[in-house]
Amino acid sequence: GGDTYFTQRHRFMLYTQQDGDVTVPPIHVRFEDKPDFTSDPEPIEGSTSELHLQSNRPPGTESMGVVVTVEQLDIEQTWTPAPPFSVEAGDVIRRTIVQRADGSTAMMFAPPPDDAPEGVRVYPSDPTVIDRTDRGVSIAERTDSIQYQFTQTGTFALPDLTFTWWDPQAEQLKDAQLEG
Repeated sequence: GGDTYFTQRHRFMLYTQQDGDVTVPPIHVRFEDKPDFTSDPEPIEGSTSELHLQSNRPPGTESMGVVVTVEQLDIEQTWTPAPPFSVEAGDVIRRTIVQRADGSTAMMFAPPPDDAPEGVRVYPSDPTVIDRTDRGVSIAERTDSIQYQFTQTGTFALPDLTFTWWDPQAEQLKDAQLEG
């Protein structure tokens, strides 16, 4: 009928981590609206309804901390210098780990453990987290960097790393392992 409407939508993702009832309180909104293009703005306020839902952890995740729920978690690592390498006491090598997935947020990805054998100091850096949304598809990426400094001579085995996630499509736990 010749009316023009502008809308704005906000999406909130909930990542529950325990079994039980979850209540999301009402969200209060304020904005201004013009009855037509030439009139002065008028303040409008409103609230959403309270939301109640039941949260259930996937089976087999009871002993896990945070459960990452994505269909596919892509994980890759690089070493600087690239293996095979030989180092001397005092030398430092860097392990960079990148985790990527669609349909999540990077803050949900687990940090890599910073374990190392005796004689090796570990220096993790703050992660870089990137969340992008393109035409409704969210893409998350977390990059962690760990530096290992060898404080003595010897032969050392840096640990393998395992990352586990819940695939809701296949309804099963999956994991990926990075070689030490």
